[in-house]
Amino acid sequence: MPFSVRFDRVLTEKQTDRAVGAVERMIGKGGFTATIDRRVVTYKRRGHTVLELRNVRTAKPKPYCGQHPGPCEATGIPKKTTRYLEWQDWIAFNRATNKALDGLPWASEAWSSPHDVDGLFWIRRGNVGRVHFHWYGEDRGSRERRVWNQGTPDQFRPEPCNDAEADGRCFVFAWATVGRSSTLTYAQPERRAAAPVAMTA
Repeated sequence: MPFSVRFDRVLTEKQTDRAVGAVERMIGKGGFTATIDRRVVTYKRRGHTVLELRNVRTAKPKPYCGQHPGPCEATGIPKKTTRYLEWQDWIAFNRATNKALDGLPWASEAWSSPHDVDGLFWIRRGNVGRVHFHWYGEDRGSRERRVWNQGTPDQFRPEPCNDAEADGRCFVFAWATVGRSSTLTYAQPERRAAAPVAMTA
């Protein structure tokens, strides 16, 4: 599964080494390994350094039931032992990567392209790391299909807004483009009714 980090500029070789080292250290602390490639791309007429993380694995083998959001419902069935990531593993890996990027002085965005997602799965936008990794069930007749939230605005809020008591802890998400930079801003809204509760890892 492709996993990309795009910086808002072309980094020098020394800066790129620092970025790669920071990501390697943080995902290593989280119990993961990955091969990190680097390249420079042109996006919206600007150059950007991009890190491509591939062959992402857990450092130690563990029981694996498949790549799907939510807990495994297959009980009493032997599971193969591999280093592949599943639900909670990917969330932990995404958060470790964001933590590494938070410690760098260059703005960045990050996304992945899971085979079970149509389009990009956003992990970091406007230099803000994703906070929640919700999913929902989609009725498919005799069975439910689990679908990831690909990165709607509420997934980047610093506090969940699915609580009637949230009040000042709730924030409104807004993108603002100033010059060549996209930034994320928050504003406290008026009290509003509780939203449906979504699962949060």
